[in-house]
Amino acid sequence: MLKIKDNVDLKELEKYGFKEWSFFYEFTLDDEYGESIVINKTDRTIEITSGMSGTILEINILYNLIKDGLVEKVE
Repeated sequence: MLKIKDNVDLKELEKYGFKEWSFFYEFTLDDEYGESIVINKTDRTIEITSGMSGTILEINILYNLIKDGLVEKVE
């Protein structure tokens, strides 16, 4: 499982196109098919919701978060 590191200010996700909601941040890939990347504010876990088609955009967004040191792998 992937999560945002504890030392990262979640507001930083907005630079990557994430929108803040009450309990999570969301990057919407496709409203019609419900595709998005969701980050839980409480435990900081990353979830990809995928509808009809997986997309390269999901991979690119996750790659940017990992490359910039915001993500860690947890058990």
